[in-house]
Amino acid sequence: MFAQSQEVYGIYNLTPQGSSRVMAMGGASAAIDDDATAILGNPSGLAFEKWKLDFSGSWNRTTNREAKTDLRADEAQPVDYIQYALALRMGSWVLAGGMSQPYIWENESDYSDNSQFQLTSTDFALAKKIGKSFSLGVAYHLETFKHSFQSKDISNLIQKTTVEAKNGYLRVGFNFRSRKGGLGIVWSQKREFDIDGAIDDTFSVYQPFRDAVIPEKLTVGLSFQATPNILFVVDWDKFSKVENGIYSGSGEYGIGTGISILEKEQTVLHGGIEYEAIRSKTTDIYLRAGGYQEPARLEGGQSRVHYTLGFEVRFGPAVLSVAFDQADNFNNTSQGFSLAVGAL
Repeated sequence: MFAQSQEVYGIYNLTPQGSSRVMAMGGASAAIDDDATAILGNPSGLAFEKWKLDFSGSWNRTTNREAKTDLRADEAQPVDYIQYALALRMGSWVLAGGMSQPYIWENESDYSDNSQFQLTSTDFALAKKIGKSFSLGVAYHLETFKHSFQSKDISNLIQKTTVEAKNGYLRVGFNFRSRKGGLGIVWSQKREFDIDGAIDDTFSVYQPFRDAVIPEKLTVGLSFQATPNILFVVDWDKFSKVENGIYSGSGEYGIGTGISILEKEQTVLHGGIEYEAIRSKTTDIYLRAGGYQEPARLEGGQSRVHYTLGFEVRFGPAVLSVAFDQADNFNNTSQGFSLAVGAL
């Protein structure tokens, strides 16, 4: 049974994920989500979908050296993750489904061990538009947490071991929108993954396996349409405290050897701007920028200021977008796409 009194891996980041639009605008989206990717943000935004059928997704490559653990190379390993979703509008109701990878962490060492943490999610959502300005939405995410560990110590009985655990959680959202702006609120549950620690007995030196946790999260977002082609957005995120948490991949030599996660609530303020440079019947072009300050998550860590940029081009029902998120020892590049039919 899951025991929060013991050390757990904190398998989460404080950086934005999801669509390229979200990333380009500093991670602020709770008040403006309006396509299939809202299944990972504010599910109530699905109700403001502009198409009857929308297939959206993104591919991301992230390099994040948040901490340097023992026996690690100086440079973090880049990881790739994808997400995609399909949304179907039926009157004032919207159904959506998809797949995402909310968390990936990898380490590869030439002389000690290899570790990989991967979280995959199957996503479902339902949204309802109420009148012209309000909407409610709920998403259910069925997640699988997988931890793979490969030891290069020939004295170990097992050279490579993979364990996994499953859990599901709810994400609930609300939206209000007007011609001049909007308000979005999103809440997601805390998740816990129970791993059988007895598997550590198969190793002679290492103790790599622990339970894992993702904190509860509350987001409040605002948007302001300053001019017909300039939009400002702000999001405030609050993450619950993680008790006895350690950084992924640390603590492989036993209790007390890991890098501790700060035991306090964390808040992150995101902001961004979107400029519609060109609008026509067949083509739209958007330029986006933003930023946020990522607080220190680890004992002895430092906060990081992130700068984000991106642009998007629409040709009829097809949309292509790119985004960049840059900070000290961190970079994330996203390429997004969307194909929609049945304009409303």
